[in-house]
Amino acid sequence: MKTIRALILTGLAVASTACSVEPNDPELELAEGITMEELEERVAEFATAEIAFDETALVDWEKAVLAKLVEASDIMHRLFARQVSPQNPAWADRVANRGEDAAAEYFDIMLGPWDRQRENEPFLDVGPKPAGAGYYPPDLTREEWEAWLEANPEDRADFTSPFTVIRREGDALV
Repeated sequence: MKTIRALILTGLAVASTACSVEPNDPELELAEGITMEELEERVAEFATAEIAFDETALVDWEKAVLAKLVEASDIMHRLFARQVSPQNPAWADRVANRGEDAAAEYFDIMLGPWDRQRENEPFLDVGPKPAGAGYYPPDLTREEWEAWLEANPEDRADFTSPFTVIRREGDALV
């Protein structure tokens, strides 16, 4: 259990270095062709659901386990947001600068600026979603990837692991 927690916390620490947020970042604008009315309609497609339970049915150790599961799910949620895009935490702050509007609400629903219901079309002005999401450099091509693995076979196991994020350091992939 301590190992899993250490891995998660290490992952968060590494992922947090991928972006920084300036307090005066301007708000994110809507993508071209997207209106606030359209985003309000998109938000309305989703129903809010409250999940309640009878806490008195649980003994103390079960309540403690449940609290840890909720804590772990919060960490996993933040990790997934960074897997979608390393810029997501900064964008979340910038979209929050808009105030409480449909753009901010839809960003929370979609966990980023791309609409998962509409083939990842951007609804905020951030450009198209990179094919490699937050796992690979946005400019990395399949040909470059395959050439790297061919030239660096010692990297194959780590680079093809589902637990690896690839970054550039100069001309190298790390």
